[in-house]
Amino acid sequence: MPGIKVWLVTRYSDVTHALTSPYVAVRVPEAVADLIDAGRLPAAYREAFTEDRKNLLNTDPPEHTALRSEITKQLTAQRMTALHERIVSGALRLVRGVSDSPGPSVDIMQELAYPLSIMAICDLLGVPEADRGTFLGWAHAISVGGGGPEGYQAVFAAMAEMDTYFGRLLEDKKFTDGDTLAAGIIRSNAESSSMTVPQLKTMLAMLVMSGLETAASLTGTAVAVILRDPRLRDLLLSDLSLADAFIEETIRFAGPVTFTPPRFTRSDIELGSVVIPAGEPVSMSLWSANRDPSQFHESASFNPMRSERSQLGFGRGAHYCLGAAIARSEAKAALTHLFGLHPAMELEQVVWRDSNLRGPVSLSVAVR
Repeated sequence: MPGIKVWLVTRYSDVTHALTSPYVAVRVPEAVADLIDAGRLPAAYREAFTEDRKNLLNTDPPEHTALRSEITKQLTAQRMTALHERIVSGALRLVRGVSDSPGPSVDIMQELAYPLSIMAICDLLGVPEADRGTFLGWAHAISVGGGGPEGYQAVFAAMAEMDTYFGRLLEDKKFTDGDTLAAGIIRSNAESSSMTVPQLKTMLAMLVMSGLETAASLTGTAVAVILRDPRLRDLLLSDLSLADAFIEETIRFAGPVTFTPPRFTRSDIELGSVVIPAGEPVSMSLWSANRDPSQFHESASFNPMRSERSQLGFGRGAHYCLGAAIARSEAKAALTHLFGLHPAMELEQVVWRDSNLRGPVSLSVAVR
């Protein structure tokens, strides 16, 4: 974790304990202030914990519970079913576009994974189509940044631009009066006043940021893993309904998030026979936990037919990823259509992102 010294939790049982313990929190202002003063956290961390920046990622229950409920009550069965149908049809359209590519090679990230994620999250929120391309740059900056002063500056610059953008949308009646997740949250918040306007803008930006990169990374990683092993490709092609199993194993084997951002101990806590003092930064390695041999048989092997399904790729507890179902839906639609229409495609090159958010930056395949 660039520039930050943390306690790293690696075993499955300890990671599960830390993720669900009320004594390990994301928002402990006094601990953050002390760590910044001691030079153990970048000064830019203060910005992430201001009142205006409160969102699902940096609050704890009961405040987190109230904020989360503002979103979950808008994720109705009808809305999610409609979104899933758009994801399936959108994936098919994009995969057919891959077929029409003029060159011998296609970048699956640029032609399928990212466009599908942008479409899904922006459709859900009601972001105008003309503005959607801009979101990818913001999401990249926020998800990949944070390594040193320049990285943190890039993160907060992108956040400021998104803040300005959503400020304009909040004044647009077409946006606030629509039948979308964002419009529903805005109307609900007008009644409950659970969020200030700055917090509402931050919340909308957070939904875009977390939903876009995570889902695209999952899709790209699944495709790369399958194409690297002819046996896996043959297994999926023998029964495309196994796409769900392949996706679950991808989340375990090489999920989008390698470790959690720092959380902070509210009191002394014992993890793995080690007592971590109060006020310390702690990060949970989701990758390590998901490859713990005491939890998963032959944990270093990719086996979509394994019986153990209790992976932690999307977290656990109060901060379990809100968009997990959407990410799974995107990945399933992409795999099903891509391998259904292009069973003979071959992997050419993968360039992996070197950051906490793991996934392909580019994924070149030959379509035959």
